[in-house]
Amino acid sequence: ITEGYSVLYLPSTISVDRQQTAIFRMAVDEFCVSPVVRELLLGHRVDARVLPVPALPDLTVASLPPFNEDQRGAIRMALLHRVSLVQGPPGTGKTDVVAGVCNRLLEMHVAQVLVVAPSNDAATQAARKISRTGCKVFRFYARSREAPADLERELRLAAHAEPSSYELLCQIDDFETQLKEAQLRLTRDDR
Repeated sequence: ITEGYSVLYLPSTISVDRQQTAIFRMAVDEFCVSPVVRELLLGHRVDARVLPVPALPDLTVASLPPFNEDQRGAIRMALLHRVSLVQGPPGTGKTDVVAGVCNRLLEMHVAQVLVVAPSNDAATQAARKISRTGCKVFRFYARSREAPADLERELRLAAHAEPSSYELLCQIDDFETQLKEAQLRLTRDDR
């Protein structure tokens, strides 16, 4: 059967919609993103130093294995810049480096650090490793991902938010999901 049929592929536009919404919000609301991130996204140069870094003769963290020379260099560079990218092949200690940086920033009295990862699993592994260094960690993710039983309670949103705030976030998440589903139904019905 090769005649009389047509195939129409409608890919999900959720990620593109989210990107467009984020760009629009950044353009109209100067407080929706930090000034440093805004400047980086716009391709502008930013002040490279986040704060004065004391001498780092010892880069050991009790809960982590000893760092090799490359890892120590990555930690030093991350402490000197407002935004750092840690990348490398599997098994090279990227998560240990991130945890070491967060631990050192905690010792330097930096109040908040944003850590992002390319996947949910990588973000969860980073959150676990960072929390073992003594840093207070808040793992943010979609409400649908909060159900996994293997995620420690202290990493969940409910452990950090007031119940009323948490419920409000859940309601917003539910509303956004319902809105996306309604948009998909409208698109299908328009065919």
